[in-house]
Amino acid sequence: MKRWLAMVGLSAGMALTAWAQAATPLHALVSVNWQDMAPAQALRDLGTKANVEFAFEDALFQGHAPVTLQRDGVEAGRLAMRILRPCGLTLENAGGNRPRVVKDDPYREFKVQREETFVFARKPVVTRKGDIVSIAFESKGFCDATVAIEDRNGRIVRHLASGVLGPNAPEPFVWNSKAQTIVWDGKDDAGVYVDDKDAITVRVSLGLKPQFERTLNWSPHKRSSLSPGRTQAIAAGSDGVYVFDSGQGIDHIRRFDREGRYVETVYPFANEKTGTIPDLFRHRWPDGAEAPIKPNWLQSTLLLSGDNARQPTWNPQEQRYGGKDQRAMTGAAGHDLAIAGSRLALTGLKLSRMATDGTSGGLPLHGPDLSVRLENALEFRTAAHSS
Repeated sequence: MKRWLAMVGLSAGMALTAWAQAATPLHALVSVNWQDMAPAQALRDLGTKANVEFAFEDALFQGHAPVTLQRDGVEAGRLAMRILRPCGLTLENAGGNRPRVVKDDPYREFKVQREETFVFARKPVVTRKGDIVSIAFESKGFCDATVAIEDRNGRIVRHLASGVLGPNAPEPFVWNSKAQTIVWDGKDDAGVYVDDKDAITVRVSLGLKPQFERTLNWSPHKRSSLSPGRTQAIAAGSDGVYVFDSGQGIDHIRRFDREGRYVETVYPFANEKTGTIPDLFRHRWPDGAEAPIKPNWLQSTLLLSGDNARQPTWNPQEQRYGGKDQRAMTGAAGHDLAIAGSRLALTGLKLSRMATDGTSGGLPLHGPDLSVRLENALEFRTAAHSS
C-alpha cells in the first residue's frame, strides 16, 4: 500500500494561516432534540434548521423505528446519516441544496469504502496561537487519515483523529470533506498540558495499514487455570520444563528453564509454523487468504484432544455454550503431558501430537481416541438428577 506522511514541526514564532474550509449547506452546525420522532419528520426538521430541502418519499421510512437524539453544534450531514443509516438509506448530491434520499447498498458495511488515493492536495499547514494549534490539510481522495502529536523522540503523546474521510468520517474530522482542520488543545492523551511545544511534531498520515503491535498487560507467567478444578500438567525435558495450562477454554504449553524463567511458547503455534502442521482445520477468506481456524463452537482451541473441543448439542432444551456441560467454555485440551526426546504428547479424550519446536513434528496433530464415548450418559445423568 502506498502511503503519504507529512510531519510539521512547531515553533514559538509560527504564524501560518490555514486555508478556508470548503463548506456546503450540510456542513452547517445545528442542534437537535428529537424524542421518539418519526425518521421522515426528523429529516424535515433537520432540513429546516440547515436550510436544506431533502428530496424523498415517505414510503422509504415506513416500518422503521422513531428517532431519539439530542446533539448540539453538529454538522447537518452527520445528523442526516444518523437518521438514514438505520433505515438502509443514504444521500445523493450531498453537496447541493436539494440532496436526494435513496436506498443504500445493503453490503456497504462489508466493503472497503475508502478511495485508494493517498496523496495530499494541500500539504499540512500548522497555525499556533498560545496553547491552541490548528492543523489543516486536504487529501485528493476520501482515504483514511491519521493526525497525531509526537514528542522529540517520535513517541505519540496525543492521538487526535483517525478514520476514513467521507460521509462516515468519525469526529473530529469534518463530514464528507477532503479538506480538514483539526484543533489540538495542547494536551496529551491523559489530559495534561504539554509544556515543551517547541519540541513537538505534528504528523499527518494518509493510507495507513494497521497491524498488531502487542498484547497489553501480557506475561508468560500468567496462568489460565486460576480456580480449583482447572488443569495443569508438567513434564521435564532435557532443555527445560514444559508446563501445560488450561482454563476457561484457553490452552497453553510453555517452556521454562530450570530456574523458572520463561523461554518460549510451544502452543498456541507460532503463525509461521502452522503451515507445517498437516491436519489443522483451515478456512479460506474472501480475499483468498487461507489460515487455520479453531473448529469448536466457541473457537477456543485448535486441538481435539480435550473436552473443550466438543460440539454443541442441538436439543433446544439443552442448548448451552459448548454442549450440555458447557465444556467448550470451561474444559481443557487434555489432562496429562508427556515428553520423549523432542516429542510431546497431550492426552485427554484423544491424543494430540506436538514437538518441542512448536510444530507437530511432521506427524498428524490429531491422534487416535483415548476414550470410549457413551452416547446416552449425559442424558441419563440429566434424567437421574431430575428424578
